[in-house]
Amino acid sequence: MIYKYRTVEVGLKILKNQSIRFSSPSEFPDTMDVAPLLIDFQFRLNDKIGDEQKKDLEILFEKWPALKIRSINNERLISDAYQDMLLKKNKILKICSFSTNGNSNQLWKNYGDSEKGIVLGFEPDLQKKFLIESPEFFFGGLVEYVDEYPTIKYQESPKEEIYSSWVRTKLKKEFDWEEEYRIGFFKNDLSLLNERNIEVKFDPTSLLEIRFGKLISNGDKHQILFLLEKKGWSHIKLIG
Repeated sequence: MIYKYRTVEVGLKILKNQSIRFSSPSEFPDTMDVAPLLIDFQFRLNDKIGDEQKKDLEILFEKWPALKIRSINNERLISDAYQDMLLKKNKILKICSFSTNGNSNQLWKNYGDSEKGIVLGFEPDLQKKFLIESPEFFFGGLVEYVDEYPTIKYQESPKEEIYSSWVRTKLKKEFDWEEEYRIGFFKNDLSLLNERNIEVKFDPTSLLEIRFGKLISNGDKHQILFLLEKKGWSHIKLIG
């Protein structure tokens, strides 16, 4: 199961609207987390180019026809074009963070209103239960904690491997206590460029349990129980 720690106020919004907030990497506290700088775009046209990179080249040349001619003696132009493409993807990319630990003192303190909030427990394959139309790339998985961020060579790696490494790598010394599980997606929708946060609907059957903080007030707990009864979500296990 994967868990979302929240204040009662935010938790009620999630339950009422049946949606969870996804954010752009620019909202993350670590500026190097999902940073385009981690991808090496040094491109050599004479080197072996994978099928996925060939498709990207076709897209670039179709978008900027002059690039094909101008880049013959200036491969840096292709590197710059790739980087521009990825910067846009970075802004369009939306991520939602969970934890695999449903009862962590530090997570309660940082995200669960110091045990006055709640924890929402979802099924592990939650990414399959989000109602997103036509995502270009959709993923869910555990974060890999590292001592330092690796540099990913774009020309040498399959695209899915690049995205997976880029999105799921995080510094161990600062963040491994979160035991994070991430869900995110790319979508070919330029309107998302200017949206730092978006609300995404989920199938309510994927919400399996709610844990109440030890210090939650009776009034707040009653609000949540009343809402669950009103929605008819009797399948949810209540803890605390």
